[in-house]
Amino acid sequence: MAPENVSHYIGGRQVRSALLKTFGVADPATGKEYAQVAVGIAGDINQAVLAAQDALQTGPWPEMRPLERAAVLTGIGDAIVARAGDIAEAEALGTGLPVTQGRERSCSSLTRARRCRPCCWRRSPLRPDCQPAC
Repeated sequence: MAPENVSHYIGGRQVRSALLKTFGVADPATGKEYAQVAVGIAGDINQAVLAAQDALQTGPWPEMRPLERAAVLTGIGDAIVARAGDIAEAEALGTGLPVTQGRERSCSSLTRARRCRPCCWRRSPLRPDCQPAC
């Protein structure tokens, strides 16, 4: 199910557009509008860039070791793969493709990339079962 209203996600929270305007998004297969999305302008981009810089400078990332960062990124990849069906539905809704093609377009390259992670080239303590598949 597609969201009806989509705002910006900046600094870990949903925020309104600086312009306070939205635009409609239509299903290309039916022409029916299914969502209103916040219009982004330079002020929104600047706010997002400042939030990202702040997170990088004051958050845990700069202090993390490479294997800890790899674990975070692996977790993100695992979460994306776990929601492959939802991603395929969103892709299908946004492009008009059948869900099966949406799943292939959205998830095949991610799955391939996850099998070829650099951490897999040497046995990682985080993923001792991981074998390179490239």
